[in-house]
Parts: sequence; structure tokens; C-alpha cells
Amino acid sequence: MHFCNDTLPLDNIEVKHSIQKEFYEKGLIKNKASVMLLISRCNRWFPIIEPILKKYQLPEDIKYVAIIESHLSNVTSPMGAKGFWQLLPSTAQTYGLEVNEYVDERLDVEKSTYAACKYFLQAYQELKNWTLVAAAYNYGINGIKFQLEKQNTQSYHQLQLNKETKEFVYRIIAYKTLLNYPELFGIKRKIKPSFVPKLKSIKIDSSITNLKYLAKHLQCPLLLLKAFNPWLLSESLPNPEKKVYVFKYPANTKLDYSAYISDLLGYNYNTNETNSSKNNQKDSSITKDSSNLPLSTHPSISE
Repeated sequence: MHFCNDTLPLDNIEVKHSIQKEFYEKGLIKNKASVMLLISRCNRWFPIIEPILKKYQLPEDIKYVAIIESHLSNVTSPMGAKGFWQLLPSTAQTYGLEVNEYVDERLDVEKSTYAACKYFLQAYQELKNWTLVAAAYNYGINGIKFQLEKQNTQSYHQLQLNKETKEFVYRIIAYKTLLNYPELFGIKRKIKPSFVPKLKSIKIDSSITNLKYLAKHLQCPLLLLKAFNPWLLSESLPNPEKKVYVFKYPANTKLDYSAYISDLLGYNYNTNETNSSKNNQKDSSITKDSSNLPLSTHPSISE
């Protein structure tokens, strides 16, 4: 087993027990329906995340951190971390994201991935080891540096850390193994990246009084416009400084984007068509689905 070309020392009985515990005691392979859902999300989002990691020359295994953090969904943790990469507000702002009452760019998959990449690069510059970098994503760069010096070691596997951080990297490796070799666990579906939906975009540097007018101008259903721009928290957007915002929307609004919408909103999205004798109209409902929430809800990237 490997993470970013670092070999897992399975001859260490403690390490071996830790990885086995992730598979069996933590119930990783018990819920096959959950694994199937996760594979579908990997198919949708890896083609978007991987090119950004490559642009920053980061190991491809880093993408599995997002699996642990959010199961590739825009969820919110009890600590207030949000998005695919579960960034806290202060950390997101440190790495260039806008977070306020109107805008939360942690919910923009691409922008949040860029921000996470900046963190990973900084962590590697200071720690010089990708396994330690992954641990730092949970424990903080300064926290890992302090423990390395205090315990006089350079190995993550020899560090004595809190239970959450100690399990973090082993959970990443367990998920990586499961997703790359699902047939070993009786799952007959593999990761096959799907086609990324073609999106159009429009740049706007003025205030928006009501999003419905922009939707009408773009000839895009309001629900779709809101779903593909989850970073916009309100129906309006004051912009006195004339900052340029990019709004994305599907090139073909007739296709079924329910799976993407579910991930982007962190909800279970259902569209029900209701017919009546007077008119035909679509009724779209978005209901919270706790089964889609990640197994881990720990705070992330806190110094």
C-alpha cells in the first residue's frame, strides 16, 4: 500500500492494525450502496480535480484527501468547515477565497481546489514529506512540526498523535485501496471518469439585485443557475467595488444534472413533474439527505 509513493510499513504491527481497523471496525466496506455512490462522485469530480493537482505538480493521491473530508460534496462540518476540501473561513481567506454573507467561494469546487493546492504546497515546503502533509491537513502544519521536534522523529507512522489525526492518513489509504480495487471487496463497479458537462460562463462586474433577472437574460432556469453557482449565498449580490464574478451555467439546460446538483448543494436533489388539468409545470424540491454526509466530520486545516 502506498500514499504519494510512500510505502505503508505493514511490518509494523500497530500500522497494520490501524489500516485493518479502517476496513473492518469502521465499517468501510459494509455499506456497498454508499461505496457505489462514492464511485459515481469520483467519476463526476476527479476529471475536474485532477488537472488542477497536475497544474500545481502535486501527487495525484492528494485527491483522496477530499474523499475523506467531504465524500466529494459541498457539506458543512460542525466546526464550520465547508466544501469539497472542508476549509475553515480563515484558512479559505488566507488562500485567496472570498467568504462573507453574500459569497462563499469554498463552495466553488474549482476555486476551493486551487486554495487547497496552495495549502498542500506550503505544507510540503515545510514538512518535505507527503504523508506528513496529509496529516497536517487535519492537524495543522505548525502542529505537526511541533510534534516531530518534540518526539524527535521524521516519520508519521512513529508519531504519537490524537486519535483523529492518527487515523486520518490510514483512512485515506483505505479509501484509495477500496476505490482502486473494488472487486477485492465484492463491488462490481470501477472508477470510470465521466464526461464533464459543458458549461458556459458570463463575467459580471456590477451588482445583482435579483438573480432571477440574470437567469432570464441567460435563458437558464433559475434553479440551475443557483445550483451551478453555489458560492452565491443570496438572491442578490452587492458589488460596489465592481469585482468581476464569473457565473457558470449549462450549455444545454435540457439535460439531467441532478447528480451534479446533489453534490454541489450537499443535498439530495429530486425533480418531480406534476401534471394537472389546468397546466403542466415542473416542481423541483431539494431535501436534506443525511445518508450523503461524510463519515468523518472533523475540523480541517486549523493552525
